[in-house]
Amino acid sequence: MLQIIYHKYKVLLEQAFLPIMVADGVDALFEVEAAVEAGFKAVEFTLRRPDARVMIPEIRKRFPDLLLMVGSVLDSPAVVKNLQHKHPQLMLPEELADCGVDGLISMLDFSDDTISRYRDDLLLMPAAATPAEGLRLFEKGAHFIKVITPYAATINSLTAAPSFNFAPLLVTGGMNLETIPDMVSRKVPLIASGFEVVAQGRADALSCKALAQKLRAFRQITCDSREKAFPGLTAILAENRLSDLPWALPVNWEI
Repeated sequence: MLQIIYHKYKVLLEQAFLPIMVADGVDALFEVEAAVEAGFKAVEFTLRRPDARVMIPEIRKRFPDLLLMVGSVLDSPAVVKNLQHKHPQLMLPEELADCGVDGLISMLDFSDDTISRYRDDLLLMPAAATPAEGLRLFEKGAHFIKVITPYAATINSLTAAPSFNFAPLLVTGGMNLETIPDMVSRKVPLIASGFEVVAQGRADALSCKALAQKLRAFRQITCDSREKAFPGLTAILAENRLSDLPWALPVNWEI
């Protein structure tokens, strides 16, 4: 079973840049098609999109080999229940798992129950506002720790020498061709941005081919910057030497 989650983890790290389908009014299938055209193997779909209940199963059906991450996940049944009359697209982790998604991303943390229940099957990327929160989530079994750019001090603390760079970070928020190199230089291995950032406007103002070209540029600058920040990382991933990664593996994995 763990071989499946190993594969997802490696694919995401090799890709380095994760494009996000945000609530931009653009056809999600068009954005996915551009990502596939660009050679991407993973995308994120945010539950902020009102069409989530339709598009998540549709993307899963049309692109069965694509890693489909879902963002803006809340794992509190009581809170989700009380929000669904305003945001009917919201789904709890168990419903998303039933849809066949490959991972869960949140602006908040995940409960111990969510992490223990899904860590062997889904990539889990809860958010941390402090280094202590990041450590707690990682020791419970999260695979990546998400930090948004306003928490620059947290990013610096999590990647500082006294923290031993214990967990791989996913950073999002204002990540473009100009800001990605500096962020990656802080020892951040995974970057995410919305399609509207990649396209510098509405993604459907471009052709599929043009959008794919922009996606490749974002991935290339992330990969180039990361090889400077983590020399040899590309070879480690290519040779499947996960125990040689410059951070700790998830706590329930055997080294």
